[in-house]
Order: sequence, then C-alpha cells, then structure tokens
Amino acid sequence: TFDSLLSDDCGGVLDTATASLLEYSGGGSLAPGAACTLSVRLKVPAAASTGTFTNTTTAIMATIGGTGVTGNTATDVLVISTAPVLTKEFLDATTLAADPVVNAGDDVIVRFTVTNPSTTSSATDVAFEDFFDTMLATASVTPGDGCCGAGSICTFTPLIDLVSDGAIPANLAISGGSLAPAGMAGDSCTFDITLDVGVDAEAGIYPNTTSEISATVDGATQAGDPGSDSFTVISAPSLSKAFTDDPVVPGGTVTLEFTLTHAADAPGDATLITFTDDLTFLTGLTANLPPTPDPPCGAGSTLTGNPGNTLLTLLDGTLIPGGSCTFSVTLDVAAAAAAGTFTNTTSGVGATVDGLATTSAPATADLGVFGLTFTKQFIGDPVMAGGTVTLEFTLDNTSLTDDATSIFIDDNLGAVLPGLAPSGMLPATPCGPSSTLTFSGTSLSLAGGEVAAGDMCMFSVTLLVPGGTLDGNYPNATTFNFAFIGTTPVFLPPATDELTVASTLLALSKVFTNDPVTPGGTVNLEFTLTNLDAGQAASTIGFTDALGAALADLTFDSVLLNDCGATVSGTGTTTITIDDASLGAGGTCTIRVSLSVPVAAAAGFYTNTTSAVTGMIGGSAASGTAASDDLEVVQLLLFSKSFDGPTTATGTPKLTFTITTPGPDTATGIGFTDELDDVITGLIETNLPLFDICGLGSSLTSTSSSLLALSGGELPPLGGTCSIEVDLLVPVTATVGAFPNTTSNLFQSGLPVADPATADLTVVPPPTFAKAFLPDAIGQGFDTTLTFTIDNTASALAASGLDFLDTLPFDLVVAAVPAVVNTCGGAVVAAPSSATISLAGGTVGAGVSCTISVQVFAPSDGVFMNETGDLTSSSGNSGTADDTLTVIACLAADGANLTLGSAVVLGPEFFEVCNTIKIEEHFLVLGPD
Repeated sequence: TFDSLLSDDCGGVLDTATASLLEYSGGGSLAPGAACTLSVRLKVPAAASTGTFTNTTTAIMATIGGTGVTGNTATDVLVISTAPVLTKEFLDATTLAADPVVNAGDDVIVRFTVTNPSTTSSATDVAFEDFFDTMLATASVTPGDGCCGAGSICTFTPLIDLVSDGAIPANLAISGGSLAPAGMAGDSCTFDITLDVGVDAEAGIYPNTTSEISATVDGATQAGDPGSDSFTVISAPSLSKAFTDDPVVPGGTVTLEFTLTHAADAPGDATLITFTDDLTFLTGLTANLPPTPDPPCGAGSTLTGNPGNTLLTLLDGTLIPGGSCTFSVTLDVAAAAAAGTFTNTTSGVGATVDGLATTSAPATADLGVFGLTFTKQFIGDPVMAGGTVTLEFTLDNTSLTDDATSIFIDDNLGAVLPGLAPSGMLPATPCGPSSTLTFSGTSLSLAGGEVAAGDMCMFSVTLLVPGGTLDGNYPNATTFNFAFIGTTPVFLPPATDELTVASTLLALSKVFTNDPVTPGGTVNLEFTLTNLDAGQAASTIGFTDALGAALADLTFDSVLLNDCGATVSGTGTTTITIDDASLGAGGTCTIRVSLSVPVAAAAGFYTNTTSAVTGMIGGSAASGTAASDDLEVVQLLLFSKSFDGPTTATGTPKLTFTITTPGPDTATGIGFTDELDDVITGLIETNLPLFDICGLGSSLTSTSSSLLALSGGELPPLGGTCSIEVDLLVPVTATVGAFPNTTSNLFQSGLPVADPATADLTVVPPPTFAKAFLPDAIGQGFDTTLTFTIDNTASALAASGLDFLDTLPFDLVVAAVPAVVNTCGGAVVAAPSSATISLAGGTVGAGVSCTISVQVFAPSDGVFMNETGDLTSSSGNSGTADDTLTVIACLAADGANLTLGSAVVLGPEFFEVCNTIKIEEHFLVLGPD
C-alpha cells in the first residue's frame, strides 16, 4: 500500500485515496525530449509471502501536439525474501571490547551472528564466505563444523602465497547451516574466529565485508545482505633520520636530524615517545649536546646523552594525530676516524597511543667520512706456487682540500708468506718527486710520499710466490701508515687484502639450461671452463660426466656447442668424456650438449656431478673441483577449460575446468586462479565454494564471486582426471561478442606444470523486435494488418519464453475478425474489439525469424503511434517495437460520401484509401501527384 510521496518533478496530481491503487493524472507536462521522475514509498504487509511479484501500470496517455497518444506500460518485479540476517563484529581478543584498537602482531576476534527471520519456516543450506585482508593471513582459533546448526561445515583456509600470481587471501567458508524458525530454540547461531594480525601491518582502519548470505527457506533460495565491520591497527610514530651535511672529514662536525611523524588516522595522541641512537657505529663519534636544549618533541620531552655522549636517548615525546616534530644534534667526528660510509640505526620507537603501548620500526641513515684513503689489492690471484702476482697500492686524496705529505707506509711481506718478495725493479718516486720505495729484509716501505689535494697516487710491485707454497688464503695488512694532512699528523688505517695461492686454477661449472623437463623429453647441459690464472695459458684440460649415476638411462645425444677446442666423446652412452680443451690466460669457454631423458623417469630432482677437472698451467699440473647441478623432471599435467556454448546477457553458462595427470606419479598440491571480471565486467560465479572437488581436501573458492582459486588438488597417476563445473551469471550490461578467458598457469606445489587454459565466452544478442502496419494509411472504418516480426537470425541460440504486450492507441482496436497468423508458437491473445495484443510462451529458433499478424480496425481518423511493451525471452530483453498508422476520413458523419465544402488540396494518401469524391460548385485542386 501507499506510504508517502518522495519526489515528483512531473507536475501532475497523484491520487492516493485508495491506498492500494495509485492514480496519476492532470497537469503533468514535459518539454520536447525531456524526462521526469515520480517516486513513492510503499508498505509491504507483515504477512506477505516470500517470492517475486510483478507490478505493471496501465499504459501511459498524454496529449502531444493536440493529439491524444498512448504510450507503453511500465513493469518491474518486487522481491520479498526471508533470507537469514548476517552480522559480524570485530572484538579485542583480550577484553572482548567492540571496535578494537590493536598493535601489529596482536589478535582480533571476529564474531558472526546469523538469525532466521522467518516465523514459519526453518532456514537450511545457510552459506556465506568471508575473505580477510592480507594482514590477516592466519588464525589461532577457528570454528569447527557445526558452528551454525547441525550439518554446517565451517572451514578456515590460511592465506596462500602463489608467488608468481600473487596471493589468495585467508578465508572462512560456511555451508550447510541450519536454523529453526524465529522464536524457537536454534533460530540463530553465533561463532567466533581469532585472527592473527601481521607483525608488519601498517597503522590504519581495516574494513571487512562478507559475501551475501544465502539459505533455502520454503524450498526457495533466498539471498541476504553481507555483514561488515572494521578494526584499527595502531603503531608508534614513524621515525626517519638523516645526516644533513655529510660527507664529513675526520676531525669535523656533522648534523644528525631526526623526524617523528604520527599517522593522521591514529585514534589518539602519541605520548611517552622514546627511542635511542648508539653512536659507536663510528669509533670516536660523540654528540655535542647543548646544556639546556629546547624540548625536541613536545613540552616535557628531553634528548640526553650517556657519559661520553655516545648514546642518545629521547624521552617523553608527544604528538597529536597527523603531527610531526623534527630536531637535530651536532656530532663531533674523531680526527682518526676512518674514511668510508658507515650505517647508523636507531632502536625501535616506543609510545603510548590511545592507552596502548605500541612500537614502530627503527630508522637508518648512512654517514660518509672522506679523507686520505689507503687501499691495496693483489691483482692476478689466485696464483700457483712459483708464479708471480701484482700488488697494487692506492692513496686517494680527492675528497680533501689539504695536501697529504710525508707519507710513510710499511708492508711486511714476510709476515704474509715467508719468501714473498719483489720480482724485478721497484718503481722510482712512486708518489711524488721526493718519494722512495725500498725493500729491506722482508718489508716493502714507502717514504716521503706526497698526494696533492684532489689528487691520487697509484703504484704497483710484482711479487714472486715461493715454490712449494701450499694452497690457501694469506691475509696481508700494512703495519705502519702515517701522513700529514696540511699540518695535522694522521695515522691511516691499515690497508688489507688476501693473497690466494691455489693449484686448483681450473674452474668448472655446469647447468641444465632448459629444465624442468618431462619424461621422454630432451634437455641441454652446458659446461663452462675457466682458467683462473690471469698470466698463463692452460692446456690438456679434461673431465668426465657419468650421467647414468644421476638418472638411469639419461643419454648423451649430441654436441650443440664447443668453443673449448676439446674432444667430446660418448655419444649414445650415459657418460660424457671431455679431453684436450685449452684456455688462454684468464680465459673461459663453453661446451653445450643435448641429452635424452628416459620415458620411465619419475618426477623429482636428480643431482648430476662431474669428475674433478685436470690440466696443465705453466708446465705444472693444475686442477679444479667437480661441478654439480640438479636436473628437474616434472610430470606435466593436462589443463583445459570450456564453456557449454554461447550465452546471452543475464544468461547462466557453465564453465568447466579439466585437469588430467598422464604420468606415473600422483599429483598433489594442484592449484590455479581464474579472474572472471577480466572476461566481462560483472561476470560472477553462483555455486562456490566447492570442497573435495579435485581430490580429498581440495577446494574451489572465489573472492567477491569473481576470482576463482583452486587449492590442494590431488590426482592419481596414469590418467587421473577431475572436471570442475562452475555456474556463472552474465551481467545484464554484457555486450555481444566473443570474450577470451585465460587462467593462471596450473601449479603443483608452487611450480608451474601447465600453461594457462583458455576458452572464449560467446555472448549472442536477443532477437530483434519490429512491427508494421500494412497498409500504414487506411480510410476511416477500414481494417489494416499489424505484423510483429521477431528476428533471431543473428543468434546461435533459440529464444524461448517469448512474451510481449501491445496496448493499441485510443480509438484503435482488434478487428471483429482478428485473423491471427502466428509462426512464433506460444499463445497469442487478440480478442475482437479489444485494445491489447499479447504473446506468451513463444519460441523462435536459432538463426531464423517468426511473425505474428493481427487485423486491426480504425473507427476514427487520425495519426496513431503504437509502441509495444518490451519483448522478453530466455535470450534477454529485446526492447520495444513501434510503428505509425495514418487513418483518413473518407465518409461524412452520416456515412455518405464525403463532400468537400471549399477549395482544398488533397494529398496522395487520400486517393490511395478513398475511392469516392463528390465535388459541388467548388474547385478540386490537384497537386503534382
């Protein structure tokens, strides 16, 4: 019944004297091309039964250009449901308080309540899903089966990280629930799940909404609204830091700046803010704190140092939501500070927010200290015993504005390796015209070195490694390093490097370049040989690879590449032999071969290891360690998908996924995803979740009814197959065309084992709908034939349930003999002298048309525009059809022939429909037709 008028911009009169009948008339007007809206509120009776109720107006009537016209009727469906009511609420896991505010890493409880509002019927098959934020990846307490009535299945699935295809959020799925009628015991259920908030959850508000809830009530499926709630994660203010004027020279000062920022959406002020910063990351670095500093971060806050000022502590800071504070401190860098880049990290930040103690992450910044830097490097090692190696020294003064003079360096080579000594002449004046380089006893010494500001000095010495030296790493550090920077004496940090002596100067590596491979397939194996001696060539290099020791019947097929000059033998066997390869000093070469994998190979990883590699370098035997790599053999699965044929807007096609395991192994951990919204915006599934659909423990779920995700699939070997059928609903907004649908790869335990499956969803149009009067101009009192044409030639689907209603304009009626001709099937109602023609339950085949014709009588003259209601069918809504009929007066009011009383112009329509004209005493003026 009528309740109230909400809006009316049409300007008419709404008569509501009878509450169950709305009448709108009088005064309404519309400009050409304009529209208006009338909106009312209605009351649904408390005793109303559930279901769908079609509500149709009479045809609209108006006067256009002085002529009365009749438009279409308007129809819509009212749905009355007794679906269960779902509510959800986040609670504090400790206090059970609503609207919880928690720290990252805490727990929250989600409490669900489902209520049956029907006082007469039980609700069965109660089901809904809830997908949680990725910050809620796991649960510590989950509801068990039976959480919502006898037979209910209550399953929690943690977040699944698919690596290459993102993640499937954690979700709770409820199905099979049952509730008694309202007012009886068991008419509702309440259950909790305790979710773990991620330790890296950012501060903010986290809303969460379930899917719609569904249930079966009185034998019909009912859908109810989702449940929604949110919780808040808090954290201490975030801290950032920066050295604002580095790099700094040893003995200088640098400014360290801190910034604390409190999130704008924080639930309250941050108080008792605290953190520390340990300055011992650089030896000798101290804070230069003022005796009475300003409060660094709110009234009452302090920044203090420990004895020696190597530890800074902020206490009692305060910030409002959205607030920040910035403060700085001057640091003194020790004169003996080493040059380089040094990382400084604070503690985490502690604070109290909204009464809760909370923390945030530490802050990090790098401090650059530049001065006279001194480094050394062995070039050309690893080196064999008896060989030579180059020792290079570098003095870098490019970052200073003062000259470095009186440089003295001592390097005790004998302390590195007894007998290690220069070979050949030492460089003269290596660092400045007054510098000298000498070797005495076991020490190499530089004296009188000079490096101008902005400049650098490099010099090198060739050293002979004593014969018989054992393989190993020999660390070397200069023992005394001194210089004047300007007039300031500076002791430089030691320069260090390791000398590596090795007879294993042949390096061998191997890799299977295109695995994983299937049983019976081929795979490429690539060997790389490297001569680690930078000064001498290597020859007679060789090794073997026993393929069969890794995988029985793994066979060497052919050589694909050999730029090592080697002899490669063993084709057709399970062993590869490499002989007589050669390499220049520091050279590298590659041998690539093709292998056949046996058909009977089981899926798995097979470690393949060569022998050690041998050869000659500089007349001495050289060697290298064996090389290994894992060959991965996988059992690829067959993966396909298909739609059950073309569909229409609002259609309900079925999508089927098929997975088959052709190999000899059981396939476990099978999964894939499929985003339906990428096919057609608004395309959704209607029958998920499905459990044990592809092996025990598997599930097919969806996010927002569009992202399908299979997880936990399992199939037996040798032809094990599962077919998964998903019911879809095509949105009314879908356009006509072929829309490709592509899944992710098929994964097995996180590894791709099949390419994406692809299929096209074809959407075909509904039939077109047209009507025509023939003839479309008649004389008053005559009949014409009105023909409706339903054209389905553009569709691959038959359209059934054809329905339309045509309300004829005022003064146009079905003829006394309707002479109905119907090729569309169904029931045509066209009663003599009635003002309506209708079709119900018609059918038109795929690729064909059908027609309905009815005789119509015109008792009055005029121009009649006739528009039908919508043609609806299983293929959707075809819209309306319209045509115009012109009726010309041929007879006078008394039924006699029409007499023209004055000079007139008669158009051709008159002569086409009228056959008697009487002309008395006046002219009949004929036009060009």
